[in-house]
Amino acid sequence: MPDNALEVVNQKIQEQLDRIYKLLDENKNANFLQVEYKRYVELATQKSLILLKHLEDTKTELETIDFETKKKALEDQYKEDVIAVAIAIDEHFEKNK
Repeated sequence: MPDNALEVVNQKIQEQLDRIYKLLDENKNANFLQVEYKRYVELATQKSLILLKHLEDTKTELETIDFETKKKALEDQYKEDVIAVAIAIDEHFEKNK
């Protein structure tokens, strides 16, 4: 997968995060944020799949243990990113009740 695809997805993720933060600043309805968060998760998933594909492509060059370690790190980072944004949104709503 070309690095360009990763760059494009990273740019879209940044734009989506900016959109989410703007909606939070404007105290928009949770339904709006739910839709935007879902879109963020879709983009984060695309990024994760691109990175995993790239790792899979280099698998023959890596030892099995190294490959599994890197794969687990990518999967953990994906989960961390998705959860961090969800927590930030939730904390915003808790703070503004």
